[in-house]
Amino acid sequence: VGISWPLRVNGLFAEGDYLVPLATTEAALVASYNRGSKLISACGGASAMLLNEGVTRTPGFAFENLAQAGQFVAWVVTQYDHFKALAESTTSHGKLTDISCNIEGNHVYLVFEFLTGDASGQNMVTIATNAVFEYIIEHTPVKPDHAFLDGNLSGDKKANTQTLRSVRGKKVTAEVNIPAELVEKYLHTTPEK
Repeated sequence: VGISWPLRVNGLFAEGDYLVPLATTEAALVASYNRGSKLISACGGASAMLLNEGVTRTPGFAFENLAQAGQFVAWVVTQYDHFKALAESTTSHGKLTDISCNIEGNHVYLVFEFLTGDASGQNMVTIATNAVFEYIIEHTPVKPDHAFLDGNLSGDKKANTQTLRSVRGKKVTAEVNIPAELVEKYLHTTPEK
């Protein structure tokens, strides 16, 4: 366990010097973080910005044909307020912010997007989505042939394009402008090497 040198961050929300705790069996990694943190701070800090945040669950529904899938989607879009109330009744911190529909032939994937406060929120959004999922199965006017709580579109524990297009957790970006003389001083090399 180690702590890196204070890292200066100049963000829209995070502003100041931050110690970064590290848990690793590779002691050289802590030294490397220290060099990087010292260098970034010597340059005036890293500019950082939170671009987006959220966690998704994507229940999947398979229907006999495209017409049934379309009827299902037409019903779903009228249910947002009810789905929101159901989902948020399961958690004191999670907020359902959007539901979108992806139709692939006779399959429909509902993308439930949540804010989860300071929590990672994987279990939170699964429980909240399950409350809506059970309601859908019970009340939909068009019964699916098959239904899955997560249709693998959310990117949970697997890479997919949905994760790249949207967000899983917090999506941030940062930049540091490092003058050549500081590269030489702190990293003992040159930008050209």
